[in-house]
Amino acid sequence: MSQFAILLDDKLYKLWHDFKHNRQTSDISTLECLLSYCKYPIGTNLGQLERVGITDATLIDTIARSGVKLRASLEELVSSTRFKIILSQDNSDFPYINIHQDCLFNLYCIQHTAGQNRDKSKQYLKALLLEAKEIYIRDTYFFQNWKDTKHFFDLLPKRKLNIWFIEDREPPPQSRIKEIKQQYADCWTVRPTQSGTYGSTKRHDRYLIVTDTQNHKTEIVITSGFSYLFDNTKECTLMIRPIST
Repeated sequence: MSQFAILLDDKLYKLWHDFKHNRQTSDISTLECLLSYCKYPIGTNLGQLERVGITDATLIDTIARSGVKLRASLEELVSSTRFKIILSQDNSDFPYINIHQDCLFNLYCIQHTAGQNRDKSKQYLKALLLEAKEIYIRDTYFFQNWKDTKHFFDLLPKRKLNIWFIEDREPPPQSRIKEIKQQYADCWTVRPTQSGTYGSTKRHDRYLIVTDTQNHKTEIVITSGFSYLFDNTKECTLMIRPIST
């Protein structure tokens, strides 16, 4: 088992060390981003401590007895960490991960194995949808799996709401749209769309994009498709992250 989970570049390690020891910082936004990415324990060595001017005797003694390469570069040291990454605020070249903009995200994930109860996922989605004013649904097989996917509408608030089905191959059947409004909420607006990024035919995953009444957007990737929120014969994973507007 690796001794450390991740590394931080010199700037971020100094910021994190100052925060840990209750020293004030003016760069609150970077600190917040950093803390959202952190996995513990965070690694370091004497070389890094010397570069950033940390003279914590207890920490230095602990590192000296830990068996790590005392003055190895971060690029060398990272190979012995659990996740093999170095967090940075200005470098995106692997093994560095830029905490401000990168394709590696820190997100919430719910995973169900085959046969496992899906109630917690449904409860969580219902809470996320409670204040929704607009949602986008992308799932090529949504209407082919109607006996399961129709239960998704039980999770939605019964008030004014715009529901967009992102077209991929065929538009949603008008009979299903009529059924949704009649059986669930006539105040809903249900329409097809070929929305920008999520309308690309190169996308394979299934998406639920939620915009709430305060214009906060949340993206939920449902790996196996909406039907497996209600059919537990296969595994189902949800990945939830905020997206910028």
